Amino acid sequence: MNILIINPILITPPENGGIVPKPRTIKHTLIYNYCLGFIHNGHNITLIASSEYQPSEENHFDFPIIFLKNTVKEKLHKFPNGFPLLSGLYEYLKKHHHNFDIIISSEAFTYNSFIASLICPQKLVIWQEVGQHAPTFHRIPSKIWHNIIVRTLYRNVLIIPRSETARGFIGRYANRVSKTIVDHGINIDNFSFCAEKEKYFIVVAQLIKRKNINLTIRKFKEFDDRYGGGYKLYIAGQGEEEHNLSHLIDTQGLSNKVIFLGFLSKEKLAEAIRYAACSLIDTLWDYNMVSIPETIVCGTPIITNSVPYSAYYIHNYNLGIVRDDWGADDIHNLLQNHTIYIENCRTYRDKLSNNYLSELMIQTFQATTK
Repeated sequence: MNILIINPILITPPENGGIVPKPRTIKHTLIYNYCLGFIHNGHNITLIASSEYQPSEENHFDFPIIFLKNTVKEKLHKFPNGFPLLSGLYEYLKKHHHNFDIIISSEAFTYNSFIASLICPQKLVIWQEVGQHAPTFHRIPSKIWHNIIVRTLYRNVLIIPRSETARGFIGRYANRVSKTIVDHGINIDNFSFCAEKEKYFIVVAQLIKRKNINLTIRKFKEFDDRYGGGYKLYIAGQGEEEHNLSHLIDTQGLSNKVIFLGFLSKEKLAEAIRYAACSLIDTLWDYNMVSIPETIVCGTPIITNSVPYSAYYIHNYNLGIVRDDWGADDIHNLLQNHTIYIENCRTYRDKLSNNYLSELMIQTFQATTK
């Protein structure tokens, strides 16, 4: 099949509308690897993305990528990221939509999905990740959009959610919402399974306030004081909070037990995750975190609050512990049942592969159009 994916934002932009840094590569991104799943299954893929994310050192890709200018960012430099308006999209779809069997557009609340719904609604799949109204201007634009555009113009458009949270949200406004959830896929060949774990926990995140890593450090301190065992905490990532976190580690007397790994290459990150006893997450807000499927396919269980949208399958398939107020006792309980959690991760890992989830997208579309 010939498939077009419209996914302007390839990398999570900086908070507060900051300038998107020019990426060196995009081959590690969720959407790029998801596209590879279609390729591996014998389909033809074209991706449309915002030119902000065109990499600086990369010009060869595994499939065609069309980078269109983001008109909003060009004209309104201080406008928050997350609302790209792609110049030339209407003309491209008008001219080429006949060449595609499926057109997948990210999110209902975007100009890009709106344009696609006008030109080729029968071929369109809106792939919904967001599970709440956008907070911009007190959520008013999002509420108006969903109550008018989604309820009327998307009436015959298939919407496939990426999580239970997204399905519950968009189901309040749209008629054709798939019961099947299609999450992001990853290349599981890059993250091999390992049942033999070492005595450390890991945090994989940007070192920014909303990741709440300071609280995770305090919970690790509580676990260490109460249960001991010689475990360490590795923190993989970089960001503006590193100095504050370093100070906290010193004041808690954890200088020899909490170790910053910095930014890791894909290969080194996979190795660090593979041997970790578990991954710790206590984020203030996130959607579908790429670190979650990467961790699970390595056989490393997760302790998280319920904020990440992926928390539903961690809970449903017993891949770790989901609790909003998790603490030292939860870490201890996970270690007490370590073998069970690791085996559950091994059993579930294939369902997180880009090959599996890309084919599930096609099957879901075909099942609803017969």
